[in-house]
Order: sequence, then structure tokens, then C-alpha cells
Amino acid sequence: MGHVQDPDRPDEAGPDEERRIVRFGTEWRAFIRRQNPDRLSALDELIEERIERRALARFYRRVRHAAVAVTVAAFAVAQFGIDRLPIVRQLWRLLRGDLR
Repeated sequence: MGHVQDPDRPDEAGPDEERRIVRFGTEWRAFIRRQNPDRLSALDELIEERIERRALARFYRRVRHAAVAVTVAAFAVAQFGIDRLPIVRQLWRLLRGDLR
């Protein structure tokens, strides 16, 4: 089985680049040798799906935190009294559609 390489990244380091040497143990070398293009593409897909899931989880966590903060703020404003704060009163009128 040959070496699968990205065509955009040459194998040799440029004149100004330092080469990095990574020494793998025998188990990792055997694992790498067993890989073929189909298995590597399947692995790439799994990694991409995991990255997407993590990004969506972060997004939904932020949305959930924002919803909790808005709900707590709304209850605090309702408890304090909506007529006591002029800016809140104006926002409430805007939300209801009463523009005066």
C-alpha cells in the first residue's frame, strides 16, 4: 500500500521550513500500513461529522444560555414592574405594535 498524500502539500520541506520528524510506535505503524484510500475517506467523513456535531452543540448551548438569560430578564422586569421603566415600556409597546 502506498503513501496517501495531499497534492497541495509537498513531501519535502522548503528551503526556509524545518522538517518535523514524528516517530510512531510499532502499533501505530501497523495501523497506518493497514489503511487504504477507502478507509481514509471514511475516517475523514467521521471526523468531519464529529466536528460539525461539536460546532452545532456549541451553537445550541449558546442559544439555550441566551434564552435562559432573556427569560430571567423578562421575569425580573415583570416582577419589578413594566410601567416603572420608560425604556421597557417603549419596547413593550413596540413588541405589541402600539407605536405612538
